[in-house]
Amino acid sequence: MNSGTVRAFIAAELPRFTVDSLEKIQSRMKEVVGGVRWVRPDYIHLTVAFLGDVETSRIAPVSDAVRREAAGLNRMAFFLDGLGVFPDLKRPRVIWVGLDGEKRELASLHKGLADELEGIGFRREQRSFIPHLTLGRVKYPRQVPRTLAEILDRERTRVDSSLFELEGLTLFKSELTPGGAVYTRLAYFPFQGRQRDCEV
Repeated sequence: MNSGTVRAFIAAELPRFTVDSLEKIQSRMKEVVGGVRWVRPDYIHLTVAFLGDVETSRIAPVSDAVRREAAGLNRMAFFLDGLGVFPDLKRPRVIWVGLDGEKRELASLHKGLADELEGIGFRREQRSFIPHLTLGRVKYPRQVPRTLAEILDRERTRVDSSLFELEGLTLFKSELTPGGAVYTRLAYFPFQGRQRDCEV
């Protein structure tokens, strides 16, 4: 990345109690799963769009696009649901926690944001959107136990299923360092639609 660009992405941040629940999962898994660089709990989020290296002159148009999309949206209710890996258990690269809840609304958000970004010159991502929260990235596959599937199954039964809400989108800057990525908030865009109590 040069001085004229920012490595950026758009994500929904999580409430503190949900982050605490994810940190507990990480703590238990650290005891039995090696070879993984675990995401700092405060950095766990739901990525909605990864932009890559963006010219600083384009940050304002990106912010306007995200603001337009967020303005008409309502808060969305979810709960943590299961654990998994990408791409598969034979070649695990990413360990994640899944989400359940208002997935149709989230898919609509993702499409609407992709439309907005495409309208200002960003390429639409071809991969399917699979909502997930990354717990860690496998750095040393040989250190990952062969019992990973059983560990994930055990953790599924211990996941806190308390309902939580996503309340807006954040534009982040990501700086890659030897110790891992460092995220900085560039702008926050609250959902401006009808507000409601969080119910099951």
